[in-house]
Amino acid sequence: MKLLTGTVTVAEAGTRERFAPEPREAVYAVVFKARRGNTGSFYLGGAEVSADAGMELEPGAVLRLEFPPGREAALSDFYGDVASDGDKLDYLATAR
Repeated sequence: MKLLTGTVTVAEAGTRERFAPEPREAVYAVVFKARRGNTGSFYLGGAEVSADAGMELEPGAVLRLEFPPGREAALSDFYGDVASDGDKLDYLATAR
């Protein structure tokens, strides 16, 4: 098992950021946490994420996702957007 950790900072609200570049590394579980110091919501989703189309994580919120064998995801599948410039989201994922 391999642990992948990181922080995504979205410099400008309304501009989505990809969590990881290619190549795709399969992850089996991932925990996302919006930083407590954020001044607005962080929006988590796919390539079309926005304040209107994404899961809203308020400051301090945590989301855990698990993927069954054969249906793994990649960090490069996830994108984020923010309500306030410079807000951040931390992640911790397990990969093989």
